Formats: sequence, C-alpha cells, structure tokens
Amino acid sequence: MYSLLYVDDEPELLALGKIFLEQSGQFHVDIIASAPAALAQMNSKNYDAIISDYQMPGMDGIEFLKTVRSSGDIIPFILFTGRGREDVVIQAINSGVDSYIQKGGDPEAQFAELAHKLRQAIQKHQADAGIRDLERRQADIINFLPDATFAIDTNGVVIAWNRAMEKLSGVAASNMLGKGNYEYAISGYHERQPVLIDLVLHEDPAQLANYSILKRSGQTLTAEMKAPFLYNGRGATLWITAAPLYNTQGEVTGAIQSIRDITEQKEVEEALRGSEERFRTLFESAGDAILIMNHEVFLDCNKKTETIFGCTRDQIIGKPPTVFSPERQPDGRLSSEKAKEKIEAAFSGEPQFFEWSLAHSDSTPFYTDVSLNRVIVQGTTYLQVIIRDITVRKRAEAAAVLARKKLDMMDEVTRHEIRNIITGIIGSVDMAYSMPAGGERDILNREIKNLTLKIQREIDFTEEFQKIGINPPEWQRVQQLIPSHGTLRIRIAPEIASLEVYADPLLARIFLYLTENVARHGVHATGIEISVHPNHNSMAIIFEDNGIGIPGGMKEAIFTRKEGDRKGMGLFLVREILAITGITITENGEPGRGARFEIVVPAGSFRT
Repeated sequence: MYSLLYVDDEPELLALGKIFLEQSGQFHVDIIASAPAALAQMNSKNYDAIISDYQMPGMDGIEFLKTVRSSGDIIPFILFTGRGREDVVIQAINSGVDSYIQKGGDPEAQFAELAHKLRQAIQKHQADAGIRDLERRQADIINFLPDATFAIDTNGVVIAWNRAMEKLSGVAASNMLGKGNYEYAISGYHERQPVLIDLVLHEDPAQLANYSILKRSGQTLTAEMKAPFLYNGRGATLWITAAPLYNTQGEVTGAIQSIRDITEQKEVEEALRGSEERFRTLFESAGDAILIMNHEVFLDCNKKTETIFGCTRDQIIGKPPTVFSPERQPDGRLSSEKAKEKIEAAFSGEPQFFEWSLAHSDSTPFYTDVSLNRVIVQGTTYLQVIIRDITVRKRAEAAAVLARKKLDMMDEVTRHEIRNIITGIIGSVDMAYSMPAGGERDILNREIKNLTLKIQREIDFTEEFQKIGINPPEWQRVQQLIPSHGTLRIRIAPEIASLEVYADPLLARIFLYLTENVARHGVHATGIEISVHPNHNSMAIIFEDNGIGIPGGMKEAIFTRKEGDRKGMGLFLVREILAITGITITENGEPGRGARFEIVVPAGSFRT
C-alpha cells in the first residue's frame, strides 16, 4: 500500500479525495490543510508521493514544491489544481513537478486519473531512484494540457508536441518530434521562420517588433498574433506564451510555448466594435454589468463588470460563470448544475431572470439579479448576461426584518415587562406607605430595589440588542477572536489558524461570552477545546468544555430569552448575532461530559 500526503486548503476536497483514493485499497492518505504543516509532517513520516493544490494561503503549491526539491527530496509530486494558466504550468515544470492535473468535471473520473498518475509516478520513482529524465517528464505533463503546447531544446529541436498541438496544427507528434530548422512554424505560416519560442532563447528586436501586442514578464513573453494558414487556410488569431525551460541546476535547456485559439473571442470583439457607436457607449456606460458569453465562458464584458466582480477584464474573459460563484447557491443547489440549467434554457429561447449569489476576488459574497437573453451576432448565437448587484437591497431587506424584530422586542420589553415591573413597584410603594417602619416594610423596600434592578437589566439588554446589525458583516479571522483566560486551559485546533468567517462585527463578543460562561457556570470545568469540522457546503466550529454539561431538557431553553435571566439573555443575543449572516448555534453535548456548542457557518461565509 502506498502512503500519500494530500495538501489542500479546501477541507471538502481533502475529505472527498481521501475517500476516492483509499477505496481501491492501494493507498493510505494523510490529509493536511497547509503547505507549512505538510513540511512539518514530512519531518516525522515518510511518504511515497505528495498531492498538492496550487493556490493556498501562506505558501502556494509551487513554493511548497520548490521547498521540497531544494532539500534534495525527489519524492513524486503531483500538482492538483483548479488554476490552468500557462505561467503556473511552466513554473511547475521548472520547479520539478512530476505530473499536473487540473481540477474540474466529474469527481470520480478526476480522482481515477489522479490515482493512475500517482501509480505511474510512484512506480517510476521506485524503478529509478536516480535523476529523472527531464524531457520525458515534461513531455508527459505537456501532453495533457488543454492548450496547444510544444517545447524545443537549445538547438531548436522539438522535444514535446502535445495532443492539443496536433489538433491545432494538423501535424502528428510522430511527424514533429526531433525536427529542427523551424519545422514547427510551417503549419501556421507556410514557411520556416523564428516564432515567439525562438525569441525567448535568442532575442531579436527586429522580430519582436512584428508583434503588435507583446508583453514581457521576466523571461516570459506573451503575444497576440495571426496564423493565416491554420485550419486548412481559414487562419486563426492566437494568444501565445513562451518561456525558457531549466534543468535542476538552473541552466537553460530549451523553451516552451503554449497557444490558445482566441479567434471566436476576437470575432465577438470585432462584431461589437462594428456595431453603432451608441450601442458601444451604452454597453460601456451601463450601470449594470453586461457580458457576452457562449455556452461555456465569458467572451466580453463592460467596465461595470470589473467593478462589480472586483477583478480585471483579463481575469473574467475566458472563464465560466461558476468560477465567480460559491459551490452552492442559497437554495442549496450546486452552482454548476443550476448555471448549466439556466444557460441551456436561455440558449433554447427562454429568457431567464433570477437571483444569483456571487463572490468577489477576496471571497466576500454578494447578491445579484441576473438576466440571460439570446442574441445573434453575425449569424452566431451568444448570450447577453446582465448582472445587477442587489447586495445593498438584500441587506436593506435583512435590516428591515431585523429592525422589525428589534421594535417588537423593544415593544415587548417596554410595554409588557417593564410596565409589569413598574406596576409591581407602585404597588409595593403604596403598601410600604401604609406600614410602620420595621421588618415587613424593610422586606418591601428590598423588593422595590430588586424590581428596580430588573428594570436596569431590561434596559441593559435593550442596549445590547440594539447593537446587533448596526455595522455590516465583515471577514474575521477566528483565532484572533478567541480570548485567553487566566484559569481555563483553552486548546485550539491547528485548522483554526487559517479560518475566516463572514459575520457581524460582534462575533468577538460571542467567543468572549462563551468563555466567560464556562468560567462562571461550567461546574468542574477546567478547559475548553475549539475545533472545526467541515461538511460538503458548511463549516462547523465546535466549542466544548469538560464540565458537567447541560441537561437534555435545557438544550434549547438556554437560548430563550427570559425576563430577568442574564444567562438566557446572553445566549439569546449570541443566536441573534450569528443569525444575521445565516450562522446557526446549537448545544449538543452529552450531559455529564461537558457542554458542546456547534456553530455552523454556511457556504460562502467562511474561507481558509
């Protein structure tokens, strides 16, 4: 059985991957949520292979890979990521990755491919513990990239030509590998000439000047160009990225070039540019986000889209709408399934109008009205997507509900509870006037004082209740909200370190209240443990102590507000504060073994 270390900051994917990989009986999988923690784990345990996500907080997958390789460790390393950009692939290859798999699609097929890659990598590693054949490893990775990709050595000889390149050029890899003398340029230009990949190895300012759109980032060149003879002479507009290849000693061994056909995108842009100027002006100056898409991805967008999405146009174009959506919508349905349904209905001629939850680039959720309408541009059918940010309206609606609730509560406190207490005070005062000084009158005076203190507590409660929802929710790092305590031992699970929750700013008061509640009322309690348990579309924060717990019949009653009951008021407010962003709290501890509060945070309101 092979021992694997699986590193990803998405708890749901870790759990799913462990189940899929272990069910074959060939793998034992240890899962861990961050690269630094994985490096520490590797100091105490040996593994046959590593699976790692790319985009993780603190240390990403490339940095993790470089750290592993810099230590001299040649353990098989599989990059398993949702990021499919060419620069990430090139970095991974140059850093010594053994294989690269892009997330997405059917989970069973995805993890079956991952298992296959793992077996291959481990068997190769065990068969040859020496230096890997760099060119063969690079070619294996390149062959499965979705973009057309090829590589040459420093002599200009083709050493890799992937399947997508075969499809784009019409030339089989068997007819291209080992060829030099600019053979790879013939399919696009009908002549041998230097192309972008050559200019990475041998810069020629005159040749670079032929590219009207050219960007440079370090040694990487990116350009847009036309290849007039591709697709049997139909031609194509291409977006090209080229960069050097290095060996483990940091020496340049060749270059790699990835090609993306952007002809359709450019045709849409040209069609839109060919429309009357007033429509373009309306498009760009509209107060709503307007996008054009095909069945799968966005092809164009206006300036307002960048503002609403919180990212640049380049980060939007070419991406499917689900990239900007949480895993599930507020109704519980998978965003991928629901989006596909709406898009297909719109393409069939049924205009769609619906509410949709999106997320900014920093994962902050926001809410929108979306309309989808079929449009035809130069004989081709596209979808026009109009997105209106309704977060302010949604918050106003929630604020109105909360305000109504506050008014009802204030009415209950002032009209019912305080009025009853005042009636009791007036009656007690009248009785006290009719009594001589002494024991019974003193008892009444004490009762009058107690009733007055009740009013004070009611006023204190209304003051606390009024604070709820005054300020908008915000992202808060949970570990920074947990207070220290002089007498209680507080143990915090490592997974808490990177957890952030989108909630009312009063969230910090909740952890302080729960801690003080244990100190004051947790009989025999000496410690608190705080941990997290991920589910498919939510995250549970567990707050438990080692006291005697809460009787079964009181588990819901403790959250009910009762007149004059300070404990009841506290937990009542805790539940109200959390409910603003859809977070729930229940007590489900076992009586006799301590109280256990479970705070469940819905999808879109937490990130790690």
